[in-house]
Amino acid sequence: MQHTVRRHVATLAAAGAAALLVAGCSVDSLLERGLSMVEGVEGVEIDREGGSFSISSEEGELFAIDIDEEEGTASFSTEEGSVTTGQASELPPEIAAVFTPPPGFEVQAVSDMSSTEEGRGLLAQGEITGEWSTLMDALETEMESGPWDQVQRQVMESGVMGVITGAREDGGGTLNASLVMEEDTEEGMLSLLLVIPADDTPEEE
Repeated sequence: MQHTVRRHVATLAAAGAAALLVAGCSVDSLLERGLSMVEGVEGVEIDREGGSFSISSEEGELFAIDIDEEEGTASFSTEEGSVTTGQASELPPEIAAVFTPPPGFEVQAVSDMSSTEEGRGLLAQGEITGEWSTLMDALETEMESGPWDQVQRQVMESGVMGVITGAREDGGGTLNASLVMEEDTEEGMLSLLLVIPADDTPEEE
């Protein structure tokens, strides 16, 4: 269980940092609900006023992140890689080239993650409005129209949380669209995570 959590530390860190940058009073509860479904996560603490975020497992605190209020960014490093998160209003071009989100989606934060093993990850997050099942269908249809050989739909809790995953058979990357919504509302948060394998990640000059 601990291994499962640590394998996703970079993604969890990015999600938490982005939550502090995303406007909307419902974001905190949406994030807590989503992270509580990750195997091994025991506690999530968000201090919006103090600009900090932390996640704990059965063995204690895994990490804590502080937001740089002046820059509006957050950075986090582990042995596996690093994460930089900042406010944004547009999708990264790498995601936009392979996926068009539903009209009710507003990008508010983007994280750039590097991993020595998995390559590069780009995570775009923001608020979304609409009916849960309709949005899930739209996400799945859009994923199926993209460059993905395999598309999988996973529902953690109907009406609350679901994930659409697209993958390339040649190992050329994956895209995860995670939708979390408040029950019986049309307000939620959409996260788009594009993973670019290490072999396909451009080298820095």
